[in-house]
Amino acid sequence: MAVTVRQGAANGVYIRTFYFERAGDANEQHVHTYDHLMLVSHGAVKVEVSGEASEYRAPHIVGVAAHHQHRVVALEDGSVITCFVHVPGVKEIILDDDQIPAGIRRDFFGR
Repeated sequence: MAVTVRQGAANGVYIRTFYFERAGDANEQHVHTYDHLMLVSHGAVKVEVSGEASEYRAPHIVGVAAHHQHRVVALEDGSVITCFVHVPGVKEIILDDDQIPAGIRRDFFGR
């Protein structure tokens, strides 16, 4: 199983992207204390929530409510999802250097 994760955060918005190498790859089943949105941006996935499953093909937005066990399983090689979470009051900047385009300095974030 190969799932690559990239993440970033700025001004109270946390984003986490999962790249599924092969069909059948999955993230760990987990639960959050907050609602979040998931964008299926490439391929197709199965979203398992509390023992039930739904399938989605890109492009598609999926809402996952707080306190629900869930996981995502790729249905096609190369599927990609991105999760978006609003974290009120958090000003932390989480960006790798390759996520900041030329012309913007790291210290410009959060001003």
